[in-house]
This record gives sequence, structure tokens and C-alpha cells, in this order.
Amino acid sequence: MPGYYAALGAPRGRTDVLFITDAVCRIPAQGVESFNAWKREVGATVSGLIIGDRAGDLVKVCDECHEVDGVHASDVSIGRLLSL
Repeated sequence: MPGYYAALGAPRGRTDVLFITDAVCRIPAQGVESFNAWKREVGATVSGLIIGDRAGDLVKVCDECHEVDGVHASDVSIGRLLSL
């Protein structure tokens, strides 16, 4: 993620990251530490939208995680994460 974030030229402190996944995520302890250090460095807020499963280790790197059964426009989590 850090390389992609830099390649996009994302403004530090003003760009959020949204992970959308349908699978359980497992992140090694070193990966959690380095990701969270990067997140603090760039001032990014990271959210996770987990569809049809549990967040797994995403809770260790996300500021907020939402587990939903599916993607429905009326879902509060979908509205919160995808609102402009």
C-alpha cells in the first residue's frame, strides 16, 4: 500500500484508504507494525469494508471495520464508507 499511495501522489494527511474485501485477512505482526507506522507517517485514515465474512487481522490496521452480508445502497455502513 505505501508504494501505491506514493505513486498516486496522495496528499499526506488528506487521503483516506478503503479496503474492500470478501475474505479473511491475515497479516503477520511485522506487517501490522510497519503498516501502522506508515499510516501514522502519512496521516491516513484506513477503513475496511468486509463483505460476507469476518475482518480477521484487518482490525489491527484499520481505524474502523464494517462487516456486512452484502452491498446494499440502504446499508448504513455502505453509506458511511462510500459517501462523498
